[in-house]
Amino acid sequence: MKNILKDVVPEDNHHLLEHLRLRKDLVRKDLSILVPWLQPCRVKVLLVTDGGLDFGMGDFGLSAFINCLQNDGRFYVKFDITLAHLRSDASNAELGSAIPGIVNRISGFRFDQPTHFTPSMYDQVWLFGIETNFHRTVYSHRNSNKAVYPFNRLSNQELINLSTFMRNGGGIFATGDHGSLGAALCGSVI
Repeated sequence: MKNILKDVVPEDNHHLLEHLRLRKDLVRKDLSILVPWLQPCRVKVLLVTDGGLDFGMGDFGLSAFINCLQNDGRFYVKFDITLAHLRSDASNAELGSAIPGIVNRISGFRFDQPTHFTPSMYDQVWLFGIETNFHRTVYSHRNSNKAVYPFNRLSNQELINLSTFMRNGGGIFATGDHGSLGAALCGSVI
């Protein structure tokens, strides 16, 4: 393409082609150099998982996914990421302690706990579920009140909070593994 342009553009204007190439490279690297008032959109994202899924480096870890969000080279968006695990025993490694730039990490996460979630705290909520039920010892906060926290889904108040979040313009992505895996976290979200 450059050779074609050099053939079409008079030789005394070839320096303009070089300026266009440099400008294109600058835009690719950092658009704010040319347009200083343009700042990236900040998106507050809450990533929630359960069961054997986590944010670590293992087979069922989401660290590579998070790395893509943080380092994909997009100049127009930056993600402020909070990592949350429903298990009350999630370790620091399972909460992505090796991943730099994380805003917050929450173990024993609940959508009805105001320090964890309110409908105005985040722009997007991404759910990655694998559990079919929560009444195991690793969900001690949910097991302490089985009347409020059903064994096979989020509580009524958690679902109401998520619904309010969506009605207020928040975005939700919810996925399970396969079959009924992930139904406990994602299956009742509407």
